[in-house]
Amino acid sequence: MFKKSIALFFTGILIIGISACEKEEGPMEKAGKSMDKAAASVQESTDKAAESVRKSYEETKDAILDKGPAEKAGESIDDAVENINK
Repeated sequence: MFKKSIALFFTGILIIGISACEKEEGPMEKAGKSMDKAAASVQESTDKAAESVRKSYEETKDAILDKGPAEKAGESIDDAVENINK
């Protein structure tokens, strides 16, 4: 009985000792985590902005390179003239 009590006592002391060893974050660790969050937020915003610019570029490029009805009609006339000359 006495041995069990001593073993239980030391087990309790060991558990308390281990739980007391948990280290609290210092101000530099807190600042580091805050900077990490800020950097992630900036990265996300930058990615969204880059995607928006990419999309606008593609839309503008497509609008510039698309042939209008007058150009299509002119090409049809050119094709017809080439076929007549053959």
